[in-house]
Parts: sequence; structure tokens; C-alpha cells
Amino acid sequence: MNKMILAFLITICALTPAFAQDLTIISENGNQNLFTSNDQLPYQQLIGYAIEVSSAALADGVGIGFHNCEDIYSMEGYSVLSKHPCELFVHSKNGPIVVRYQDVSGSMDKDIKKFLSENRLDTSLYYNKGRFRFELDEK
Repeated sequence: MNKMILAFLITICALTPAFAQDLTIISENGNQNLFTSNDQLPYQQLIGYAIEVSSAALADGVGIGFHNCEDIYSMEGYSVLSKHPCELFVHSKNGPIVVRYQDVSGSMDKDIKKFLSENRLDTSLYYNKGRFRFELDEK
């Protein structure tokens, strides 16, 4: 279907261990308790939300032009996004779709690039300085 790239990215991110951080808590008696936290690192929230808002824009048939990300997909559960305003740009019916964040620090930028590279997402998703570009495979 026309949304194969985004579906692929969502699947990869959902299965990536880095998106579900395992935290080890050591109690006073030295016992370790392992649990999975729902909290993501800040750069992971930016990646995850970019994928979610792009997918929602495709599913809802959002028109060509600039859009406020929060108008497309709720920011609820993404605590970091209030510090990084986001806009979505649909170039045409055939894409690409760009999600652009403001105020992405140099260190967060490096973390995003490293994560995308380590998880081999950088071949299907273009990212640079707070901008995620999703190409669509439809004609």
C-alpha cells in the first residue's frame, strides 16, 4: 500500500529495544529489579512523534501545505515536545512529508542521527537538524 515506508518505520521503532528502555533498580539489600519503563529519552520522543504525526497525516489525508503537528496528532504522553514546537509540511499528494522541530540541540541532533544509523533507519528516513523527511512510495 502507499504507506509502506511509514508502516515499516513504525514497526522497526516498536520492536527496537531502545524505544522500551529497560531500567535496573538496585534496592538497599542489593537485589535488582528489572522493569520496562514507558518513558522514552527526549530524542526518542521526537523520533516517535515524527513517525506518529506523519502516519496520522497520511491516514487522514491532510492537505498540501504547513500544519501544526498538534492539530494532526495529540502530543499527550510526549513530555519533551512542549520544548520543541513542531510543524508538518506536506509537499504534494505523493509526498514527501516533513516534520520539523524547533530548538533541537546539537547533542540531541547527534543522538537522533546515531539512533537512526544504529537501527538502520537512516536509509529509509532522511533526518537533519530537527527535520524528518518521509518519502512516500506511491505514484
